[in-house]
Amino acid sequence: MKIEIWSDFTCPFCYIGKRKLDLALEQFDKKQYVNIEYKSYQLDPNAKSENRETVYSMLMEKYKLSSGKTREMTGQICEQAEQVGLTFHFDNLEHTNTFHAHRLVKYAEKCQKELDLVNLLFYQYFTLNRNIGNKDVLLALAKELGFDEDEVDELLSLNCYAKAVDHDIDLAREIGVNGVPFFIFNEKYAISGAQPTDVFLNVLDQLWQEEKDAILTRAEKGKTCKSSYCIGNDCES
Repeated sequence: MKIEIWSDFTCPFCYIGKRKLDLALEQFDKKQYVNIEYKSYQLDPNAKSENRETVYSMLMEKYKLSSGKTREMTGQICEQAEQVGLTFHFDNLEHTNTFHAHRLVKYAEKCQKELDLVNLLFYQYFTLNRNIGNKDVLLALAKELGFDEDEVDELLSLNCYAKAVDHDIDLAREIGVNGVPFFIFNEKYAISGAQPTDVFLNVLDQLWQEEKDAILTRAEKGKTCKSSYCIGNDCES
């Protein structure tokens, strides 16, 4: 089973949605057969990496909110995070660009550590309030995961994996993704937003049953079909 996830690391609901999927997988007894693929998405591709703009000021300007309303809204998001065991801090959170972080995740795929990096990026941003758009911060995270420091320094200094990131974003546009998180299960079912854990679990259970039924159907057809090379009552296909 394959789950493709479009998300952005400065999106609080992407972190919450990921956590809810993780909780569903903990209850899914066939999770060893699930393969997760992270797809790049940028909510604000024009954001600056080093402009020191706070998330509060960005939200106030974007949604024309007062300071009080903005803090009320972020407080509600923090409560949602707490309900699934996450801790968010918005007071010192800076609005930043995530393109380099997405490029680093593409690099992490070849080391089979992309899931570890995704978890670390979300945690570093929302809980520790580190600027994950900063290349020095990303280099430190790569070192923490045991990546080759010279390779990471080179990819961050150049434009490595940019095409892979752009491809994910173009694909999202092609299939009509206009918000994240966005989950596609086996290229068949889609879930948009940080839905309840039960929603994810129900889709997993349904897909597993459908896969079992399909295997049984193919097996039954195999028993009844005979190839042109069959002799007598035995058939080898």
